[in-house]
Amino acid sequence: MKRMLSLLPPLLYMALIYYLSDRPTPEILHKAPRLFGMKVVHLLEYGLLAILWFRALRHATPWSSRALCLLSVALTLAWGISDEIHQSYVPGRTARVGDAVTDLVGAVIAVWLWRLWIGHRKT
Repeated sequence: MKRMLSLLPPLLYMALIYYLSDRPTPEILHKAPRLFGMKVVHLLEYGLLAILWFRALRHATPWSSRALCLLSVALTLAWGISDEIHQSYVPGRTARVGDAVTDLVGAVIAVWLWRLWIGHRKT
């Protein structure tokens, strides 16, 4: 039961991402430069999702840290791609390959930093 509950945070966060992407982009982000607006949001949003997946999978599986990193990034990228597809059907939103790439970059950086931090804490 505890293993199943560990999957709840990333799944709930994915539901939040879906909910937010089903709405028009907030006006404040339209006013920000593209690089500092939505790109930073994507980096942080999907970086957090990757860390949530890493933590959940660490408690739910006996896999190595490297395997957990790869799976966390893969799950995050899959969700990012599906979110872009979903946004293509939402009025006022568009699907962008660049956003999915930014999601991937955010996931890789976040998991790498998280893994470094976890390793540093153990020493």
